[in-house]
Amino acid sequence: MSDDYAEAAAYFKRATAGHEVSVLHEDGLYRHLRFQTPGNGSSYGYDLITWPYNLVIRGGWTFTFTIDATEDMLDLFRHTSFPGEINPSYWQEKVTAGRDQIESFSEELLKKEIEDTVQQWEQDSPADGKALREAVQEHFFGEWPEYCLEHLEEARRALHDFSFTPENAKPGDYLYAFDDWHEWRLTEYSHGFLWSCHAIRHGIELYAAARKTEAVAS
Repeated sequence: MSDDYAEAAAYFKRATAGHEVSVLHEDGLYRHLRFQTPGNGSSYGYDLITWPYNLVIRGGWTFTFTIDATEDMLDLFRHTSFPGEINPSYWQEKVTAGRDQIESFSEELLKKEIEDTVQQWEQDSPADGKALREAVQEHFFGEWPEYCLEHLEEARRALHDFSFTPENAKPGDYLYAFDDWHEWRLTEYSHGFLWSCHAIRHGIELYAAARKTEAVAS
């Protein structure tokens, strides 16, 4: 997960390096802030909209965050992460609209879970190891795959359908199957949610810097 965080952070930093803030509306906690690179249209741009106890980020993705205990939502994000960092595990609890976009299926997590299980099987039953691994490879990753593992439901169907019995098995011998796959974690924070978290934190810093500059100038 840390690698995903670092990759998302680096991508966001590159894409928004020239961003500036435009205050489209500001009346106390009622704000409409726009962040974009001048002369670059809406590419990688996004809006932050706040009102008491609520914040909406609107760009390539839209998430609404709500918490009854914090009137100014900018304070929530400012005080629950270090400067320049994000806190997606806590912030996702506050999402009231867009929850279905918080996480997405990860084929890499699926492959890791499969590999860990196969390695355990090989340790427990070395004699079956080679044939078992070949059966797993053919079922999930063969030249003409039956399942499209880019999608969660297809991955679940593939796991459900897999079974393997060694050639020399006797009646009652163990049948290899992924019995515990329901307990596997096969999703992770989506690119859109991580991007939005970075956008909120970065937007707060740009907005604060702009207000500080205005105060000095006046």
